Amino acid sequence: MVLEEFADDFKTYYIDSKGTSFQMQHILLEGLEMLEAGWPADRLAEELQWIGDNSRIYVVIPDLKTFVKGGRASLLTAKLGSLLRINVVAYFNAAG
Repeated sequence: MVLEEFADDFKTYYIDSKGTSFQMQHILLEGLEMLEAGWPADRLAEELQWIGDNSRIYVVIPDLKTFVKGGRASLLTAKLGSLLRINVVAYFNAAG
């Protein structure tokens, strides 16, 4: 909605990181480097979207308390996972 509101004022680009805030930070830092190097905006947006589309990220979740709060796991499952030192690994692919 914001992009549409300012469409007449300046050219805007939408980049989907398809991942976590860590991935968004990576895209932002890459974009700043490209901007400082003088990349044209359309090419910069295309490259940043390529990074978002082709990045893969794994996140290790050390305990299951969050899953219990969200209703995805029972308290017993969380306790058992903690006792057995089971960590959940979340994987974000190109589909997000």
